Amino acid sequence: MDEYSEIIKEHPYLILINDNPVSWHGFLLINNNKLKMEIKLIVPNYPSMKNSILRFGKNIYHMHNTDFSTKSMELLHSAISVPTFLRQLQRLMDTCIKKKKDYLNNNLQVFNDNLLDELTGVLKDSDVAVLGNNDLTAIKLTYKNISIVLEQTSLIHNPWTVVSSDLPTFSVWPSLDKCVPSLVEAAKTLKARTDILQDVWDDLKFIDEYCWVIDPINPKPSHMHRRININSSLSLLLTMNPFDSTAIQDMKLLGTDNKWDDDLTIIENLQTLLNIDELPKPPIDRGQHDNVLIGENDCCICFCLELDDGEIPEVICNNSKCHKNFHAACLYKWLEMGARNHVAFDVLYGKCPACKEAISCPIVKNKKNNN
Repeated sequence: MDEYSEIIKEHPYLILINDNPVSWHGFLLINNNKLKMEIKLIVPNYPSMKNSILRFGKNIYHMHNTDFSTKSMELLHSAISVPTFLRQLQRLMDTCIKKKKDYLNNNLQVFNDNLLDELTGVLKDSDVAVLGNNDLTAIKLTYKNISIVLEQTSLIHNPWTVVSSDLPTFSVWPSLDKCVPSLVEAAKTLKARTDILQDVWDDLKFIDEYCWVIDPINPKPSHMHRRININSSLSLLLTMNPFDSTAIQDMKLLGTDNKWDDDLTIIENLQTLLNIDELPKPPIDRGQHDNVLIGENDCCICFCLELDDGEIPEVICNNSKCHKNFHAACLYKWLEMGARNHVAFDVLYGKCPACKEAISCPIVKNKKNNN
């Protein structure tokens, strides 16, 4: 029997599609003829297998996570004839399919047991709502109307991946994928981050209610910015910082390109954007004007020169470009609210409310003032 007849007899779904170079295309039957694996075998030096090329169809995914790719290439390079190679390749496919099925069956039971344990753990927390699809391959966790959706993976040590989240991302926070080795940990992370962001979301909700927000059009919890319309040619871009609610938020004035006239001076363009006739000018002598917002020697926090107990500003910022004055009591209360400020030797250290450079305030004296 010649090789062609032998191949046709053993592999009826393979067809000789080309004589030069000799090329076979079709399917090998494996797994007790239940599965067809598409292949294309090109043998340029037929009947020698030297420099032969082997290609697979899309259903090669059945062989993923096995050593099939390496071993099939080893068979191809050592083959002595086409019929022998096809028989060896067919046996290799059968072996790899069986190993993969055994692996999945053994680990599926372990994973299902772990899943039940995880769901039990999450359901103990009444604050977190849990929803899942029919086969529990996707789980949705919700806390205070903020949700994350997780899907199962085939990895035993990292069985979940986040596919959707209402939470914003920040560089100081680890990626959510790195925080969810289990559903219980996912629920803890969701609650912790939601509680941190709640005050900021309340502020943004207030802005949405009382301001003309032009971006985002439909705000979501993950949006930490708001672009507020000021007039037809000007808007304010506000970006919230959830980690320091006492700090001045990041604000930028944005103008429209079509309102900037190259024939006008910068001052004239600014007046047009701001819709004012004249930009404010500094007073000749601040001491002679009673209607200024803050005097030269006034406290930069309470805007007063003298407190009810007669105290006058005695703390001055060391920054030469700032030199703002503060009552010791006012500065102490301000610094006391900062989460990152620290105490050493009865002195409270933090940042100047005006220029953000380092500033300090003695504690003992201010405790007396506060009592």
